[in-house]
Amino acid sequence: MNPSPLKVFLHPRRYSRELNELLEACDNHAADLQQACAERDHALDDLEKSQSQYDDLKRQYADLQHGFEGLKEEIAKKENEHLQSIATLKKQIEDLQAQLVHQEEMERTLVEIDRQLDQVEEMKRSYENRITRLRAKIISLKSQQQPEASSDIAAGVIDMTTGRIIPKKDSRRNIDEDWLESLPD
Repeated sequence: MNPSPLKVFLHPRRYSRELNELLEACDNHAADLQQACAERDHALDDLEKSQSQYDDLKRQYADLQHGFEGLKEEIAKKENEHLQSIATLKKQIEDLQAQLVHQEEMERTLVEIDRQLDQVEEMKRSYENRITRLRAKIISLKSQQQPEASSDIAAGVIDMTTGRIIPKKDSRRNIDEDWLESLPD
């Protein structure tokens, strides 16, 4: 609508109405434009707030991610330490079990040695009692046979295999060497 001046002069009301409609439309568009600008400004403010929140969240996420990585490393380190502790404890348990087995074997051996020692002690007491009885018997028999021979008995050594008295001057053996020889039955 581009009217010529003559048409405006000839139809002033129509063009006045059109011009009023255009002005009203302009006012409406201006109001709409102001409202759109206000909404745009509000949206920009919201966008800035959202961007700021996004930046804060991104920074928090980075901090949390860094903390998570640190915790992950610490967990891995602790897990490694625990695995090493478990391995050390297992080794100690194995060592202690081996020591326990060794101690049990030693204890069994000591019990067997004690048992054998008791048997040896019993044999020794038996031999000593028998030797004492035999000496007393020999002395009594010799004293009954020859009173002067009893001094020879005391000066001699008893041969445990034959039961005879060997005078010390004729004895070629040491009495300390043959005390474990078996006695005649």
